[in-house]
Amino acid sequence: ASTIEIKQRNGNQEELSGNVRLSGTEFATMLEGPLGKKTTFMASARRSYLQFLFQLLDLPIRPDYYDFQYKVNHKIDSKTEVNFIGIGAIDNFELAIPKESDANTAYINRANPLIKQWNYTMGASLKKLVENGYFTLALSRNTFFNGADRYENNALKTGEKLFALESHEIENKLRFDMNKYTDGWKYSYGMDAQYAKYDADIFNTVSPTVSFSSNTAIDFFKFGIYGHVSNYFFDEKFLISGGVRADINTFTKNGLNPLQTISP
Repeated sequence: ASTIEIKQRNGNQEELSGNVRLSGTEFATMLEGPLGKKTTFMASARRSYLQFLFQLLDLPIRPDYYDFQYKVNHKIDSKTEVNFIGIGAIDNFELAIPKESDANTAYINRANPLIKQWNYTMGASLKKLVENGYFTLALSRNTFFNGADRYENNALKTGEKLFALESHEIENKLRFDMNKYTDGWKYSYGMDAQYAKYDADIFNTVSPTVSFSSNTAIDFFKFGIYGHVSNYFFDEKFLISGGVRADINTFTKNGLNPLQTISP
């Protein structure tokens, strides 16, 4: 498992500006500027051309992707701001048969499915300064689609479809975080709620006369609450930090008992 943290700056408050970039592997553009006295925006998009480069080099892989992101920042007053953000991508991938390849390489390339994926995360957050700290309230939705198809002739997408996959991972989240600073101590606490849904449709051909298909889906709610305190001592060479968290969910049999999920 891993975590990626993306920090986005605000758009240009003074004027509309942007740039366009074109290289041998991609095309990208970015635009930013003011939408009013208290509002700025920034948006960008990118399109890859790697599939054409790899075709010229006679490589079997054909990556084809796009990605996008945006941010809108609005200052409600000197202590309160709201952000609307989004990031997404489209990824299509396939294998081609190189001009110089043996029968084994050609078979492997034909046997691999054509990959099609897309995903996005979008939401809004409210940040407000309070006495000795601030709080944030965020609402977001993220979706990941994973698809794959395999035909008798993958190169032309013709013949009978031998394999097909379509799956979605969808999460809707609401989160509240409070952060306080008093005499060197940092206090934070918060809670979050989440509705998650996962589904998958699969078709596969086992032999010329045998195939199967399945359709599965689950959905459930998750809730969590936490508290944390920390402080540095001896010229910030010694840190004391501690916290506790508990979660509940509607999926597992005993998931609604927070006493069973308390963790440091």
